[in-house]
Amino acid sequence: MHTSVKALILSTTASLVMVVVLTAAGVGPAWLWWTLWAALAAGTAAIVAVERRQDSV
Repeated sequence: MHTSVKALILSTTASLVMVVVLTAAGVGPAWLWWTLWAALAAGTAAIVAVERRQDSV
């Protein structure tokens, strides 16, 4: 797996921590943070899947 993909996974994980903190602190609507994070996580998962597929070919 490429370094950029590892960095993307790390940033997605860090953003999950941020979403949990924002939700716990009651900042803004929780559904918004979780929706944005879900979109980011879906994008990350798609990129990781493509990278793994390319590495296996």
